[in-house]
Amino acid sequence: MYQKNDIVMYHHTGACRIVDISALPHTNNQEKQYYTLQPLFAATQTIRVFIHSQAFMRPLISLAEAKSCLQHIQELPNTVCSAKDARQNAAIYTKILETHDFEQCLQLVKTLYLKTQKLRKEGKAVPQTEQKFLKHAEAFVFGELAVVLGKTPAQIRNTVYTALCAG
Repeated sequence: MYQKNDIVMYHHTGACRIVDISALPHTNNQEKQYYTLQPLFAATQTIRVFIHSQAFMRPLISLAEAKSCLQHIQELPNTVCSAKDARQNAAIYTKILETHDFEQCLQLVKTLYLKTQKLRKEGKAVPQTEQKFLKHAEAFVFGELAVVLGKTPAQIRNTVYTALCAG
Protein backbone atom coordinates (compact mmCIF):
# COMPACT_ATOMS: atom_id res chain seq x y z
CA MET A 1 0.00 0.00 0.00
CA TYR A 2 1.21 3.45 -0.85
CA GLN A 3 1.35 6.34 1.57
CA LYS A 4 0.25 9.95 1.35
CA ASN A 5 2.80 12.07 -0.60
CA ASP A 6 4.25 9.03 -2.42
CA ILE A 7 4.79 9.61 -6.12
CA VAL A 8 3.67 6.77 -8.36
CA MET A 9 3.27 6.04 -12.04
CA TYR A 10 -0.44 5.70 -12.74
CA HIS A 11 -1.88 4.05 -15.83
CA HIS A 12 -1.37 6.34 -18.86
CA THR A 13 -1.47 9.52 -16.80
CA GLY A 14 2.13 9.17 -15.68
CA ALA A 15 3.70 10.56 -12.53
CA CYS A 16 1.19 11.39 -9.80
CA ARG A 17 1.46 12.39 -6.17
CA ILE A 18 -0.86 10.68 -3.71
CA VAL A 19 -2.41 13.66 -1.96
CA ASP A 20 -4.93 11.77 0.15
CA ILE A 21 -6.08 8.31 1.15
CA SER A 22 -9.67 8.32 2.32
CA ALA A 23 -13.23 7.28 1.66
CA LEU A 24 -15.08 9.10 -1.07
CA PRO A 25 -16.73 12.27 0.16
CA HIS A 26 -20.51 12.18 0.39
CA THR A 27 -20.67 8.42 0.92
CA ASN A 28 -21.54 6.42 3.98
CA ASN A 29 -19.06 3.65 3.24
CA GLN A 30 -15.94 4.57 5.22
CA GLU A 31 -14.41 1.13 4.63
CA LYS A 32 -13.77 1.70 0.90
CA GLN A 33 -10.57 3.70 0.77
CA TYR A 34 -9.39 5.58 -2.30
CA TYR A 35 -6.13 7.16 -3.36
CA THR A 36 -6.52 10.74 -4.52
CA LEU A 37 -3.86 11.32 -7.16
CA GLN A 38 -2.61 14.65 -8.42
CA PRO A 39 -0.91 14.32 -11.82
CA LEU A 40 2.42 16.15 -11.84
CA PHE A 41 2.69 16.86 -15.56
CA ALA A 42 -0.67 15.99 -17.10
CA ALA A 43 -3.47 18.52 -17.47
CA THR A 44 -5.84 16.06 -15.79
CA GLN A 45 -7.42 17.10 -12.53
CA THR A 46 -7.27 14.89 -9.45
CA ILE A 47 -7.96 11.20 -9.93
CA ARG A 48 -9.57 8.89 -7.40
CA VAL A 49 -8.56 5.24 -7.48
CA PHE A 50 -9.93 2.49 -5.25
CA ILE A 51 -7.02 1.13 -3.24
CA HIS A 52 -7.75 -2.43 -4.34
CA SER A 53 -8.39 -1.46 -7.96
CA GLN A 54 -6.87 -3.40 -10.84
CA ALA A 55 -5.76 -0.11 -12.40
CA PHE A 56 -2.04 -0.01 -13.09
CA MET A 57 0.07 1.79 -10.50
CA ARG A 58 3.75 1.33 -9.67
CA PRO A 59 6.55 3.08 -7.81
CA LEU A 60 8.99 5.23 -9.77
CA ILE A 61 12.24 3.76 -11.04
CA SER A 62 15.25 4.37 -8.81
CA LEU A 63 17.77 7.16 -9.28
CA ALA A 64 20.41 4.56 -10.20
CA GLU A 65 18.10 3.03 -12.85
CA ALA A 66 17.34 6.47 -14.31
CA LYS A 67 21.01 7.41 -14.55
CA SER A 68 21.91 4.03 -16.02
CA CYS A 69 19.22 4.26 -18.70
CA LEU A 70 20.39 7.72 -19.74
CA GLN A 71 24.05 6.65 -19.81
CA HIS A 72 23.28 3.60 -21.94
CA ILE A 73 20.51 4.96 -24.15
CA GLN A 74 22.61 4.43 -27.28
CA GLU A 75 22.89 0.74 -26.44
CA LEU A 76 19.15 0.21 -26.04
CA PRO A 77 17.82 -1.79 -28.97
CA ASN A 78 15.22 -0.23 -31.21
CA THR A 79 11.69 -1.48 -30.84
CA VAL A 80 10.73 -3.84 -33.65
CA CYS A 81 7.92 -2.19 -35.58
CA SER A 82 8.53 -2.72 -39.25
CA ALA A 83 4.95 -3.19 -40.36
CA LYS A 84 3.94 -1.12 -43.37
CA ASP A 85 0.39 -0.83 -42.07
CA ALA A 86 -0.17 2.03 -39.61
CA ARG A 87 -2.77 -0.04 -37.71
CA GLN A 88 -0.27 -2.85 -37.15
CA ASN A 89 2.34 -0.39 -35.90
CA ALA A 90 -0.26 1.26 -33.66
CA ALA A 91 -1.07 -2.15 -32.16
CA ILE A 92 2.63 -2.75 -31.45
CA TYR A 93 3.05 0.70 -29.89
CA THR A 94 -0.08 0.28 -27.78
CA LYS A 95 1.08 -3.09 -26.51
CA ILE A 96 4.41 -1.58 -25.44
CA LEU A 97 2.78 1.37 -23.68
CA GLU A 98 0.36 -0.93 -21.88
CA THR A 99 3.27 -2.79 -20.27
CA HIS A 100 4.11 0.44 -18.39
CA ASP A 101 7.67 -0.88 -18.38
CA PHE A 102 10.05 2.05 -18.23
CA GLU A 103 12.81 0.56 -20.36
CA GLN A 104 10.44 -0.67 -23.08
CA CYS A 105 8.78 2.75 -23.22
CA LEU A 106 12.20 4.44 -23.42
CA GLN A 107 13.09 2.09 -26.30
CA LEU A 108 9.86 3.15 -28.00
CA VAL A 109 10.78 6.82 -27.58
CA LYS A 110 14.21 6.13 -29.07
CA THR A 111 12.79 4.16 -32.00
CA LEU A 112 10.07 6.65 -32.88
CA TYR A 113 12.34 9.67 -32.47
CA LEU A 114 15.02 8.20 -34.74
CA LYS A 115 12.36 7.14 -37.24
CA THR A 116 10.84 10.64 -37.36
CA GLN A 117 14.28 12.24 -37.70
CA LYS A 118 15.14 9.92 -40.62
CA LEU A 119 11.85 10.67 -42.39
CA ARG A 120 12.35 14.42 -41.96
CA LYS A 121 15.89 14.24 -43.35
CA GLU A 122 14.51 12.38 -46.37
CA GLY A 123 11.90 15.10 -46.83
CA LYS A 124 9.06 12.69 -46.07
CA ALA A 125 6.02 13.33 -43.91
CA VAL A 126 5.99 11.76 -40.46
CA PRO A 127 2.88 9.58 -40.09
CA GLN A 128 0.36 10.72 -37.48
CA THR A 129 0.57 7.31 -35.81
CA GLU A 130 4.24 7.83 -35.03
CA GLN A 131 3.69 11.42 -33.90
CA LYS A 132 0.86 10.44 -31.57
CA PHE A 133 2.64 7.49 -29.96
CA LEU A 134 5.92 9.37 -29.64
CA LYS A 135 4.15 12.17 -27.77
CA HIS A 136 2.45 9.68 -25.45
CA ALA A 137 5.64 7.70 -24.77
CA GLU A 138 7.60 10.92 -24.20
CA ALA A 139 5.09 12.14 -21.62
CA PHE A 140 5.30 8.86 -19.72
CA VAL A 141 9.10 8.45 -19.84
CA PHE A 142 10.16 12.08 -19.56
CA GLY A 143 7.75 12.69 -16.66
CA GLU A 144 9.14 9.77 -14.69
CA LEU A 145 12.75 10.75 -15.36
CA ALA A 146 11.99 14.36 -14.46
CA VAL A 147 10.67 13.42 -11.04
CA VAL A 148 13.46 10.96 -10.30
CA LEU A 149 16.23 13.31 -11.46
CA GLY A 150 14.69 16.52 -10.11
CA LYS A 151 14.42 18.18 -13.52
CA THR A 152 11.65 19.29 -15.83
CA PRO A 153 10.31 17.09 -18.63
CA ALA A 154 11.69 19.64 -21.12
CA GLN A 155 15.19 19.28 -19.64
CA ILE A 156 14.90 15.50 -19.83
CA ARG A 157 13.71 15.71 -23.43
CA ASN A 158 16.77 17.79 -24.30
CA THR A 159 19.11 15.37 -22.47
CA VAL A 160 17.65 12.29 -24.17
CA TYR A 161 17.58 13.72 -27.68
CA THR A 162 21.05 15.23 -27.35
CA ALA A 163 22.35 11.78 -26.37
CA LEU A 164 20.53 10.14 -29.29
CA CYS A 165 21.85 12.67 -31.80
CA ALA A 166 25.39 12.23 -30.52
CA GLY A 167 25.37 8.55 -31.47
